[in-house]
Amino acid sequence: MRVVTTLFIVIVCFLIGSGIYYLFNRTGTTSTLNSAIDNSLLIMQDISIESRTETGATIKWATDKPATSSVTITDASGATITETEPQATLDTDHSVVVNGLKPNTTYYYTLISRDATGVETKSERKLLTTAAATITTDKTAPTISGVNVSNVTESSAIVTWTTNEPATSQVKYEKTEKYGSTTPIDKNLTTNHSVRITKLDSGTTYNCSVISRDAAGNEVVSATKQTFKTLTPIPIGTQVGNRAPAFTLKDLSGKDVRLGDFRGQTVMINFWATWCEPCVEELPYIQAVSNGSKRGVVALAIAVKTNEQLTSVEQFIRQNSYAFPVLFDAQGQVNSLYNVSTLPTTFFIDAEGIVRKVQVGSFENQSTIENILNSIK
Repeated sequence: MRVVTTLFIVIVCFLIGSGIYYLFNRTGTTSTLNSAIDNSLLIMQDISIESRTETGATIKWATDKPATSSVTITDASGATITETEPQATLDTDHSVVVNGLKPNTTYYYTLISRDATGVETKSERKLLTTAAATITTDKTAPTISGVNVSNVTESSAIVTWTTNEPATSQVKYEKTEKYGSTTPIDKNLTTNHSVRITKLDSGTTYNCSVISRDAAGNEVVSATKQTFKTLTPIPIGTQVGNRAPAFTLKDLSGKDVRLGDFRGQTVMINFWATWCEPCVEELPYIQAVSNGSKRGVVALAIAVKTNEQLTSVEQFIRQNSYAFPVLFDAQGQVNSLYNVSTLPTTFFIDAEGIVRKVQVGSFENQSTIENILNSIK
């Protein structure tokens, strides 16, 4: 009886152990399989339409995981117009071209992406194709009128004219009737035209004719030829009527300042020094003028070196809160170039760089400066 009981206990334990092992082994296998399957959502983003045409478009989008790409197009009634085959290659950047659509028509497109596990996501948007290009029957060229040549300098001139419809702008010009040169075509369509001719020879007579072409490609050349003569060279010097000598000086921060940088503006060149009492007395007037009482006026105060250092000039300007450009003529080269023998001396230069007035000595008041500026405007 003891042997039977013992055998029964051994059999029961064996069966129970086998069941526990099977249970644990099966549970572990199931857990491993579940972890290999990604059931997370597939996210679609950055949807855009590119290269929209009369009959189709390129649609792009992105997914957060590699997936297929396909697009279904339906019309307003819901009928399917076209459906692209899913692209076999899995990718996160998707681009599908759809064709066969009608111009200026509203469609609805559905983007479809499916990842490697079969998870699918869709997005529906609206697509409007572009209107069909109109075929023009315009065969009439523009009409040109009011051709005029102005702002003639030593090396340039401005030609203006009008057309009865928007058109391009171009000028033919030459020293003879051959019209050997042309300006680049300004493709901006306008009725008011202005073209500047540059790199002309000074003191030379030119003939010119204008050209305009409308949106349909109809071109017209002005029938009347315009003649103009460039100015003779202006001598460089410091006398009234001369072109002011060019120079480059450093400002108090060490930055190069060139006289040519201010072409197109009226410039006052004031030679001064901190030890010069009349110079110091007139600086507030110059400050007031350059502060906006006369727009377009630039005051360049050139500190002439006569045993004083740059630091003393900087300290003086800072203490008086002067805001106009202060240049330091360390070697006195610009002072010599302008033949300045008396301080202060001020040169008034117009927008073309021509000396119009030389003031030797100080200004009595701000009005004196204002009157001079008014006379050369």
